[in-house]
Amino acid sequence: RETYEAFLNGFKSRLLHKVAADGVGRHRIEILEALLRLRQICCHPRLVQASLPEIANLSAKFDACLTDIETLVLENKKILLYSQFTSILDLFAIAVKERGIAFLRLDGETKNREEVVGQFQQEGGDPLFLVSLKAGGVGLNLTAADYVLLFDPWWNEAAEEQAIARAHRMGRKEVCITKRYVTLESIEEKMVRLKAAKSDLVDQILEEGTMGVPPTLEELYDLFAL
Repeated sequence: RETYEAFLNGFKSRLLHKVAADGVGRHRIEILEALLRLRQICCHPRLVQASLPEIANLSAKFDACLTDIETLVLENKKILLYSQFTSILDLFAIAVKERGIAFLRLDGETKNREEVVGQFQQEGGDPLFLVSLKAGGVGLNLTAADYVLLFDPWWNEAAEEQAIARAHRMGRKEVCITKRYVTLESIEEKMVRLKAAKSDLVDQILEEGTMGVPPTLEELYDLFAL
């Protein structure tokens, strides 16, 4: 929380003043950077402060998800863990190794995609599959999963649903449970609400070359007023 508030106050004092003076359009990249950094802190402060310990009690969300993984593994469940940030997958890899939990991983660096997916799908295979959104959103059959854990909210609702659908393809016989992790009183909670109530604002901020009306200064103040 201390890390989050420090970054948030810095963005509010610098960025919003510049937007007020110059307009939203001239500072779109800086707005995206601010949103990215705040999202990363919600996942784990080490994503923005590399000097912090790799694994420590620094992220309530990370610890909660790790506890869920440990519990599900003890119950012999198979788990898909999705994140947009490969750096978060790195931290989970370290943490589960320390706990003796076998896992597989799929991201942009994975060369043997079909082999890795096959290992997860087979009975008795590794229980945990760490998957990046970009690498795992298309063309995969992951029906062996009992749980789909979405560690960070995605702005693109369709991409999120597509990732979940990897575990719900034809051939699925058992119930599969999806669980989302959202940090309270943060940019994550604000954006989840915006997706439901005002998705056009999300599109205006995030989409390159959008034809929509840029967000107003008041809307940006509301977005960062957490």
